[in-house]
Amino acid sequence: MVEAATTFMFQPMDPGILGAVVLVGIPVVAITLFGIAARFPMARRSTTADAPYGAPAVEQR
Repeated sequence: MVEAATTFMFQPMDPGILGAVVLVGIPVVAITLFGIAARFPMARRSTTADAPYGAPAVEQR
């Protein structure tokens, strides 16, 4: 089984098939990675850009 898989993988592939695999594979991998990343929300950093115009960057207490 492993020998059949390795011989298939290392055979010279037709450039058309290889191009199709690359064109289909890259978006699939990107969408999958974005889907995985969406499950883990990043902590939102508050910056001065988040404050309304004219508001002090540091809250005074």
